[in-house]
Amino acid sequence: MLRTKEETDAVGKRGMAIYERDIAPQLTDEDRGRYIAIDVNTGEWEIDDTRDASSRLRSRVPDADILVLTHIDISTGYVGGIPRGVFD
Repeated sequence: MLRTKEETDAVGKRGMAIYERDIAPQLTDEDRGRYIAIDVNTGEWEIDDTRDASSRLRSRVPDADILVLTHIDISTGYVGGIPRGVFD
């Protein structure tokens, strides 16, 4: 399904809010560089060394709107290569 830029931006904003509020505080240094797939509707998420995180999430939540990002130190201002503030 193709999305408009506005829909894509909304998914990104919701996903980043969930990541920063609920997921990042649970992650450790060992999780750096791992893929995180987030369903922006439910807040459900998966983490993996590969993009299989998205497939596992989709198997649990078939109609998920998924944002995939790479966990790095959020204090650097970047998450998954997206500069902080892009979705603000």
